[in-house]
Amino acid sequence: MAPSRFWCLVNARVDQGVGGIDASIGFETLREEDPGSAFNGFFAFFRYYVNARVSMADLVAFSVSMSIKNYSEPQIPVRGGRIDAIGPGPEGVLALETYLELTLVYFANARFNQVDSIRLAACGHTMGSVHHGGSPAVVGNQIVNPDNNSAGGIHFDATVDVFDEKVIHEYVNGTGNRCGPLLLHLINLRGVIFDYSRAMII
Repeated sequence: MAPSRFWCLVNARVDQGVGGIDASIGFETLREEDPGSAFNGFFAFFRYYVNARVSMADLVAFSVSMSIKNYSEPQIPVRGGRIDAIGPGPEGVLALETYLELTLVYFANARFNQVDSIRLAACGHTMGSVHHGGSPAVVGNQIVNPDNNSAGGIHFDATVDVFDEKVIHEYVNGTGNRCGPLLLHLINLRGVIFDYSRAMII
């Protein structure tokens, strides 16, 4: 659920009053930059909860708080009242091969500085997995196993259901899953950000 929120906000142009968490990703799922089934699955799940008082954009924001609170702390407050987009946001969501300098420009447009960008990348990978269905370029179909892994998922770290710093320790120490196949994909966005963060902060 966190990727849906990230992909929804990362193409924001705050100075122009464009984008943000507005559920515009729902109009963008056929773009090459949004591969896999993850986003369509997200909106299919939440569509039944949209009503006159709760927008899809609110549900995108709420989903992150809900997914973390289901398993662990912290409790993340959510403010409602977002207005749903009526069309797609700007093209150019970060792709797997986006290099670091351009990545930081995207984050800056959304009002994230370099430190915040690193924190977002780390926090966004502390829970959950990457799946073949949602990211076929990252997880090959050989991972899919109908007996115990029908979705073809690989965890980011050893504490998949806990919001903690384990993913960072595994990355820095070269142990465990090291952020899973996202990092092992040398052209992958998260790996580039983590390399930057290891040099600058961690």
